[in-house]
Amino acid sequence: MIKLMRKFIQVPMEIQEDVISGKLIGNDLVVYNYLLTKGSHGKPFFFSNEKIGNDLGGMSYGKISSSLGRLSKAQHIKRKKTCNKTSTQLLTFITNSKLIKIRGKVHENISQN
Repeated sequence: MIKLMRKFIQVPMEIQEDVISGKLIGNDLVVYNYLLTKGSHGKPFFFSNEKIGNDLGGMSYGKISSSLGRLSKAQHIKRKKTCNKTSTQLLTFITNSKLIKIRGKVHENISQN
């Protein structure tokens, strides 16, 4: 049986614009793309910085932490500490129903374009 693989990830232009403007850096885009593959449903999920780093080929804890901080400061993700874990929730993403959410607000419906 052939495993179905994703061929493309849709990244809203707002993310790219923040990289170009210097609010985010290239590593942040890599981390954001990873988060998209895990949390594009828009619900909170729990992954440690260590797991994210390992999944990204050994990116350091510090780089992951810095990227998550910049993505959070730019309001593209929301981080919330619970008892002994931190949840991550995407605020900027394209839903399966083709809605674009930018910083937590519905921005556009691309299925109508």
